[in-house]
Amino acid sequence: MTAREVEALAARAARGKPGASRIEEIWDRIMDWFLGTHLAEAKRHLARLYAPKAPDDERFMSFRELQRLAGGAFQDRFSIVPQAFGFALEINFGGGLPAYHQQITVCSQEYLATTWNRLVGDVLDPGRAREDRQRLFPSA
Repeated sequence: MTAREVEALAARAARGKPGASRIEEIWDRIMDWFLGTHLAEAKRHLARLYAPKAPDDERFMSFRELQRLAGGAFQDRFSIVPQAFGFALEINFGGGLPAYHQQITVCSQEYLATTWNRLVGDVLDPGRAREDRQRLFPSA
């Protein structure tokens, strides 16, 4: 998220628009985590975490950057929690604010089922596997 986009969010907050006020409330709570340094960068990363269309890889990078920029006393507020098909990013803001929680799926259940079925089918039907090998590596 660019500095201009962060300014737009701040303007939306000033006009009472949805989405921006939550980020401002969280920012007011955590800005001290960054010890007066890299505040603009940290605020951009926070906004990216809450951007509705941000891809998972950008959210992950922003999460890691916020963690890196936060002071040592606040490192325990950040956690990566294993999930069934991926992991969740969590930030405990404290002070009664809802924690940030973003589940990131690394591998879907459908993909695993399809891949598993294909692999098991290859093992249970060795003739098909042999035909595939002959097709890929023809005899001379």
